[in-house]
Amino acid sequence: MASRRLAREHALQVLFQLDMTGDELNTSLDLHWRGREVDEPTRAFAERVVRGAVGDAVRIDGLITEASENWAAFSPDGRWVAFSSTAESDIPEVYVARFPTPGQLWRISADGGTQARWRHDGKEIFYLSPERRLMSAKLTLGNDSLKVDRIEPLFTLQFPYGAYHAFDVTRDGERFLVNTSVASAGARQQANLKVRLYEEGHQ
Repeated sequence: MASRRLAREHALQVLFQLDMTGDELNTSLDLHWRGREVDEPTRAFAERVVRGAVGDAVRIDGLITEASENWAAFSPDGRWVAFSSTAESDIPEVYVARFPTPGQLWRISADGGTQARWRHDGKEIFYLSPERRLMSAKLTLGNDSLKVDRIEPLFTLQFPYGAYHAFDVTRDGERFLVNTSVASAGARQQANLKVRLYEEGHQ
């Protein structure tokens, strides 16, 4: 059972990398397994899951994206909620609605967006574009109205897992904490060493 669970984790990582990079399937698998010590049954089951999901991608994507709504975030004053939805397009877009009595929806993103975050004064929303760019949307909020004044890209992120929140922002909207991939082998080894030392110290 533990082997199957580990295999599914590997499969999820490979599928995410396929979505993010657009690489050929065998190339992504080779890159994923490189330098990893995984027993053959775990590897074989993970590859079976990956190949099955890729082969049935059209049907699976249709089930997943049918008006899916997620990544909800309340405004600092609690009067608005931002979220991503595929209700009006083929890709997720960021919308804002009044809370707790939703009515009109205001679309925030221009060409796709997820993982919305509010600045502490509610006058700006940050979100991720499909190209992994961190975007800024400046807003003017009224009692029952919202206007998007300007949308601009800030920078591009490189993060390892799409299912988790990839970033967070300070109250002033000036600094960002980013969940990112470790770039070098030396840095990865140092990170692994820190984890091992921490675990040894807490056994």
